[in-house]
Amino acid sequence: MKKTFKYMTLAAAVVLTAACSQENFTTSYLDDPNAVRITVQVGEGDVSGGFVTRSTPAGTTETEDKFNSGDRISVSTADQGPVVYAFDGSAWSPENGKFLKWTSDQMTFTAYYPVADGVDENTFVVPTDQTEANKIATADYMTYSASVARAQDHNGVNLQMVRKMARIVIVPTLQNQFTGYEVTAVTVHGNTAGYSGGTTTTGDLAVNAYKHTDDKFYALLSPTITDANSCFIDVTITKDDVSETLHARGIPATTAGNSYTVNLTVGRNVANITGIT
Repeated sequence: MKKTFKYMTLAAAVVLTAACSQENFTTSYLDDPNAVRITVQVGEGDVSGGFVTRSTPAGTTETEDKFNSGDRISVSTADQGPVVYAFDGSAWSPENGKFLKWTSDQMTFTAYYPVADGVDENTFVVPTDQTEANKIATADYMTYSASVARAQDHNGVNLQMVRKMARIVIVPTLQNQFTGYEVTAVTVHGNTAGYSGGTTTTGDLAVNAYKHTDDKFYALLSPTITDANSCFIDVTITKDDVSETLHARGIPATTAGNSYTVNLTVGRNVANITGIT
């Protein structure tokens, strides 16, 4: 019994120590005069023509340039980090007892989103399964790097994240012979597979797109180059559990940070791209 009592006392002490450490961290971050406070936005100022952010793949102009609760970014400086900051819907706070500090009046900050294995400010592999809102969010690769002067009246740093992906929005139209059919899946092909060393990597890519409630399909690709002969879109149509997949050729050139609406007409044995804006 004595041994059991001693063991339980030690366990309780460990819990109390952990609690005190967490409390000290919170107090330290909030009270430390050198703690770096961050805010994060997509691009500079107002963003028009922007696109998907976490859980809002068909975001309006009011939501597409904002982060949502639960988003996490990694931030570092030349001599500190990386540190993960999480957004609670109103403010960004550091995780796991670590936060950045001002060590000089001019510092270079580097950041990237999303926080995931194998991702950093120069490296990203495009996920091919983007069929759900939370999955397409993991493809919204963004980075930031800039030298920032410490303000005299606050310790804040505004990270203006730069989008590194291009959004493809597929708008399918079925011709009359397909009455009763439904477009059930779209695959979008690219000829780059992500980033390495800060530049796009050559490679075949096939992304399973996200079908939104507006019946449009969304996919995020790393910027592509023109290839008129390669397949760009696979579209699957279904009726009474019988499916058929058609193909449209012609990968266009795309630019990071831009959104491209692709009008796709689906007819008997053929799918044609009728316009890209």
